[in-house]
Amino acid sequence: MSDSRFFDDRLTYLSFVTTSNEKNVVAKEISSVIKSISKEKAALRIFDAGIGDGSLLMNVIKNCHKEFPYIPFFVMAKEISIEDVRLSLEKLSDRFIEHPNMVFTITNLYFSEAASLQSNNPKKQKKMKWNSLALEGNSSYEFNNQLTNIEDLLKDSWTIDEDPVTHRASYKNPSVLTIYRKDHENLVDRYIPNQGDDKKVFDLILASQPYRSRTSEKKKVDFVIKPMIDILNKNGKLVIVHSCGNDSVSKVIKQLWPQENPYPTPAKAIIKYLKKILPARKLDDLVFHKPVKFGYKLKPIPDDNNSIATSLFSAAWNNIVYVGQMNSDQVTQAQEEGKYVEVIEKLLAENNNTVQFNNEMFVIEKNRIFKP
Repeated sequence: MSDSRFFDDRLTYLSFVTTSNEKNVVAKEISSVIKSISKEKAALRIFDAGIGDGSLLMNVIKNCHKEFPYIPFFVMAKEISIEDVRLSLEKLSDRFIEHPNMVFTITNLYFSEAASLQSNNPKKQKKMKWNSLALEGNSSYEFNNQLTNIEDLLKDSWTIDEDPVTHRASYKNPSVLTIYRKDHENLVDRYIPNQGDDKKVFDLILASQPYRSRTSEKKKVDFVIKPMIDILNKNGKLVIVHSCGNDSVSKVIKQLWPQENPYPTPAKAIIKYLKKILPARKLDDLVFHKPVKFGYKLKPIPDDNNSIATSLFSAAWNNIVYVGQMNSDQVTQAQEEGKYVEVIEKLLAENNNTVQFNNEMFVIEKNRIFKP
């Protein structure tokens, strides 16, 4: 791992997902946004700007089914990690049972490319991997067998290169995979994407932790938020969720790395920057809802050193350095110095063996259709 990278290795991420209730809490917060979507729709279009392990999106689809049980869904997700693609697809079978008239598309394209489902790099576009899977049968068991045995569709599609300029992970081949039920193909055919289609627009866009917290307002807006605003449908809603501090993470960082400020750009600063740089004609068509703060915690973990359970101490430390986005050198140094043990043990003792994390959610809504 590069010294500049925060502590985001695979085990750290999976431990965070497993031992915190963030995904469920975020889904609950988004439920009010889903309820506010107009019921007068022929179809519901959802985009997840970073699906991760799929937990959040699956809960959102369940909630959308409750509010829109009969209309077709077009669900699109962005993800560069083949492991996350696998984890997400494994959760899809039940969703196709509950909501059979759904088209699900996943891609590894950049935020600025995803809606058009084509790479802006002509050389890479020639390597486009375009696949579809029409699920056979009508049971969750049958769907699951097909969704967990698609290595041939993924092995050459979700390979990763390092960007020579930014040194960040980039796709080697642009890839698109679309999944739907074969027995509902006639009902959803118009929502199945084809190469060369017009840019897609969406009624609901999820952007949960879509960028690194220390990134500047400019980069957050230019690379994530502005491309998402540009693909909102009329009355579409962009939901942005990110860490905001003033919690257990902030307390630990203040003690171990007092010079660090992991949350320099709160929602208010991002909104202020958007209002400064967007053209007046675009601003006239946008509504910026007031940011909302909410907390989540570690899931209950017995502190009994049980060899078959995750250690409470390990989970607390892992999640704090993950949410705080501390780089590997900082984490290693703290562990070598040893002070972190006293800091984490004291934190757990003072907080009834849990850790408090704070997120911030803000919604950008598009009133009318404008041209990008």
